Amino acid sequence: MTEYKIENQGDKICLTILNCGQSGCATYFIGITGLFIFLLPIVIIIILSIEVSFGTMLVCLVAWLIFGYLFRLFLWNKYGKEVFLVSRGRLDRYNDYKLYKDNQNSYEFSKIDVLYFLKNTGFSIYDLRDLDSDLIFNSLSIIGFDLDGEIIISHKEIAITDIVDIALKIEYITSFEQ
Repeated sequence: MTEYKIENQGDKICLTILNCGQSGCATYFIGITGLFIFLLPIVIIIILSIEVSFGTMLVCLVAWLIFGYLFRLFLWNKYGKEVFLVSRGRLDRYNDYKLYKDNQNSYEFSKIDVLYFLKNTGFSIYDLRDLDSDLIFNSLSIIGFDLDGEIIISHKEIAITDIVDIALKIEYITSFEQ
């Protein structure tokens, strides 16, 4: 199950969805493979005393691009988290890879509604009263935010009961903030 943290930061709510549950062996395999791909062209050039030409530099560039992708994948699987900062009239979203932040977006809104998804269909948390209680307590869903008709969704699933708790905290901060 995906872990999350929700914190009050003064006039903001910070929702952090942690990217956990991946196999440690697979994560380290990705990291070691990326490091090997990064070092291989350098070691071959040194050992074989190859003249550095355009083709050699092209091979190094391709190897380092592959390393960059694998390193990013390693960081996401090891330390990755998705962060949503909600304040009155504004939602900031980014992915935190520990060493850097990516996909930073800011959204302005006048009305926010928290959504959960069942079978790729989004529902407001206020629609929960129409559902079976076993479904609510035993289901996972991605969390979404309806910002004046624009829907922003997370990449990881959390429990629907946790989504309700998050929605109540967000509603409190956006309603009573001065």
